[in-house]
Amino acid sequence: MVQHGQEAADELAAHGIIAGVLPPRMTEEQYLDSSSKEKDFVESLRSKAVMAYPVAFLPVAGQLLDGLATWIGIDYFDYHEKHVVSAAVIDLFDTAATFTVLKLAIGGIILWFYTLANFEYRQQHLRLLIGLALMIVGMAPGLRDVLRLMLGV
Repeated sequence: MVQHGQEAADELAAHGIIAGVLPPRMTEEQYLDSSSKEKDFVESLRSKAVMAYPVAFLPVAGQLLDGLATWIGIDYFDYHEKHVVSAAVIDLFDTAATFTVLKLAIGGIILWFYTLANFEYRQQHLRLLIGLALMIVGMAPGLRDVLRLMLGV
């Protein structure tokens, strides 16, 4: 994901632009109503560039880690899912691999959000906070499951 978007992110960074963060003193409404060569340039590279940003990549990786660790733990090491909705998804298809697919879909939704979302310059820390929260929601249970598998607990 990072390699796929790195060139676009570098090209935007060379112009001092971060995809999804608007220039100072510009509101989202002003950005959406505007039409300029700079906006066309940003929009042409935006969907690729977002993939290289850690604020988007890490939450997606966390969701995938959680899905893979759950799948391996349940299907190969006889663990059991404790969460009701997750257990229902796993029981419905009789394999935890479907949970991995579901988590990958959630990762796709996160990537889609960052591709579309515009944050005003003064709110760019909110962008990081949202990314951190999404990363923790996926990565914390994923790391817990991986450590449990490694320790055999």
